[in-house]
Amino acid sequence: MPFRSVCDAVVVVVVLVVVVVVVVVVVVVVVVVVVVVVVVVVVEHNYIFCINEKENYQEFWVIYDSASRKTVNDNAHKKKFAIKSSVLLLLSADTVEIV
Repeated sequence: MPFRSVCDAVVVVVVLVVVVVVVVVVVVVVVVVVVVVVVVVVVEHNYIFCINEKENYQEFWVIYDSASRKTVNDNAHKKKFAIKSSVLLLLSADTVEIV
């Protein structure tokens, strides 16, 4: 496409560079977040999740400590790890039990 002036060409180049930089930054941020989640969920915490059990039609989360095979009853842990369990399920299905 012909440019009317050098100024138009410069504006187009600057816009393209800005778009490329924004896309690269977004991709890097997403990769960093995924790596951090993998490390936090899989490496630091040795838990097996039971997901979406139903009792009286209410969903709730039950979390097992994979070392002792006992239910973790601490509500803080339930809230903390319930958010991460779907990520764990996607990353490492063989460590997830549904009972």
